[in-house]
Amino acid sequence: MKEGPAPRAPKEGYRAKHQYRYYPYCNVYHEPSRGVYFYMKGNEWTVGTSLPTRLQSSSGSYVNLDMDTSKPYEHNAEHLKQYPKEDYKAGKVAKK
Repeated sequence: MKEGPAPRAPKEGYRAKHQYRYYPYCNVYHEPSRGVYFYMKGNEWTVGTSLPTRLQSSSGSYVNLDMDTSKPYEHNAEHLKQYPKEDYKAGKVAKK
């Protein structure tokens, strides 16, 4: 007998949504629901529950991103083009 999915299992093709705050000026992603940050450390992306001091003081404004991935940095090249860092500098009002 073939068993079906558990009654509370997600439907086939379901993709979890992740909501991020992307800070273009310092190129950082924050996922508030999990309390984690994604940022560059050297030449690699790092995940942590807090930011290094150098990034905390220069975060600037952010944009909200809804994505279907738990690794937002996989789309970083697109985000760098779409959200020029100088437009999101601290103290500057972001363009909509």
